[in-house]
Amino acid sequence: MTKAGSGRSPRPNRCLTFRQVLSVPIDLPDCTARALLSILGKLANFLPVTQVESFSIRDRVEIQQIQPRRLYGKIAGARTLKLCRFTTGTNHERIGLYTEPYIYDLTAADPLVFGDMRRLVQELNRIGQPVTTLIEGAISKTQRLETRNARLLLPVVPSEVWGAGVTYTRSKEARKRETKFGQVYDDVYEGLRPELFLKDANARRCANPGEHICVRGDSAWTVPEPELAVVLDNEAKTLGYTIANDVSARDIEGNNPLYLPQAKTFDGSCSFGPVIVTSDEIRKPEELAIRMRIHRSGKAIFEGEINTGAMRRPIGKLVDFLKRDNILGEFTILMTGTGIVPPDDFSLEGGDMVEIEIEGIGILRNPVKKL
Repeated sequence: MTKAGSGRSPRPNRCLTFRQVLSVPIDLPDCTARALLSILGKLANFLPVTQVESFSIRDRVEIQQIQPRRLYGKIAGARTLKLCRFTTGTNHERIGLYTEPYIYDLTAADPLVFGDMRRLVQELNRIGQPVTTLIEGAISKTQRLETRNARLLLPVVPSEVWGAGVTYTRSKEARKRETKFGQVYDDVYEGLRPELFLKDANARRCANPGEHICVRGDSAWTVPEPELAVVLDNEAKTLGYTIANDVSARDIEGNNPLYLPQAKTFDGSCSFGPVIVTSDEIRKPEELAIRMRIHRSGKAIFEGEINTGAMRRPIGKLVDFLKRDNILGEFTILMTGTGIVPPDDFSLEGGDMVEIEIEGIGILRNPVKKL
């Protein structure tokens, strides 16, 4: 600790710039150094181009500029690039960089590129570069708002939403118990061709994050199905990943497998979001933890988890079968099946809250209502 009048030669004045890496020798008490670090850390949250990376207390504080390539991931605690669609109620839909508890408004920074997801993908195809390139060029011009002041929308409006069934052992066992036609599910699970079904078109039956998913009025046994979903372009190229809830009426499907469309497709039978994480951020989608929690009257009544590594088929195989002799729209969502199934005596009720969490993506929350 340096005291006044110690006779030590004064150090030259230094300007702490956020444009370069600095190692600044200073003589400060530990508590003062920590206070300085805290101030700089808070300041970094408001300046998208900086972040306090590390420091050493003894005789120096090291302030390091984050390298531009990973710049976006250091904003306000973000660790992966998460894109969302949102509105504030006073403007049209916007594209944002999602970092809890903030959203960085990319549309405000460059409306020509980030006007909507379609324009963004078109620009990426044109330049042949990852989305990080565009984010890094725009991030210093973004406007930041708190997520509580934004209404999150589906991260993309797909031409179609598809589902895959019987992709986990737990799903196969549950569906066999709900019907007298159990052998058909064994055949699908062991067969070469997966079960694929059309869930929705143009997101007409999909609920935004935070909005109500539904229970059919003629169903007494409806459950949520937490799933990793793949976002595809019209050539079946993977653009990214999101969280999906494939709400299903088990009693209707159990009555007869041919009733599957009625068990799967109805108002509020699906939700996905709240973000898309790009495929270059999630390199191993087959190693992600999935968790689901269901709350009723403020109490957790069900919790379950699984890892995508338990899937019967690789995601690439599901995509391959989906694109065979098929026409995909500009955006397609493919839900990859569930391995979390509540007990047979459980059914969703109006007023429930469903939370689905996937490692590296986030949490999708939806309240429930009965139709």
